[in-house]
Amino acid sequence: LVFIRMGDTPGGGGLVSPLFNDTIWQKLNEVFCNVNATAEKRSLSEMKIIPNPAQNHFTLEINADNYKVSICDITGRTIFSKENNRGRQEFNCSEFNNGVYLLIADDGKQRVVRKLVVEH
Repeated sequence: LVFIRMGDTPGGGGLVSPLFNDTIWQKLNEVFCNVNATAEKRSLSEMKIIPNPAQNHFTLEINADNYKVSICDITGRTIFSKENNRGRQEFNCSEFNNGVYLLIADDGKQRVVRKLVVEH
């Protein structure tokens, strides 16, 4: 059981009325139990490739679950594809030639394309 006392009662001395206590709890619930404050929006649009340019590996930071990653060369040919990724993933690019690639992340609702540079 928690008691919160915030100053004097509205009418002078004595105990704080139950009605006033209820108002305090309603306000505290609004502040601490806000659904939007705890809900985490997952989005591919905030995807980061680190480091970029990459040498032998890179890390893909995405705040999303169950997404597909494809890497295409500049001709549009898919050279790498992996499904069912979750969150942060590390990828090996040591077999890639030096150059510019397109990294595509797709979760079925959203598709995001970023430039990936490989320099060995």
